[in-house]
Amino acid sequence: MLQDGLVKVSVAGGFLSVASWTAGAWAAKAWDVLVNATSLGAPAAATVLRNDVECCVVRLLWSLTVGRVTCDLTLRRGSRFVELYVQTNSAATIKVARTATDAGTAATGYV
Repeated sequence: MLQDGLVKVSVAGGFLSVASWTAGAWAAKAWDVLVNATSLGAPAAATVLRNDVECCVVRLLWSLTVGRVTCDLTLRRGSRFVELYVQTNSAATIKVARTATDAGTAATGYV
């Protein structure tokens, strides 16, 4: 788990769970990393690349039949968002998507 008091990131059930501290409680949303429209599931390994007072970087690794996928999660002190850098060493379409859609309303009266 990666946490700075405002944002918390963990891997749960093969998904990235990103939670933010709002109104006195954690509000989590699940995100999925997909390669060629296929979910990667749980990572094979996790490594701490940097652990300083102002910044922490964790690398997640998935092994594929051809190559591998790395995902670097960066959380900076006092930040309200997580930086995500995903790459693969083979030709593929990479997508990070919510596991469930959020309800929304149509904006009216805006120009």
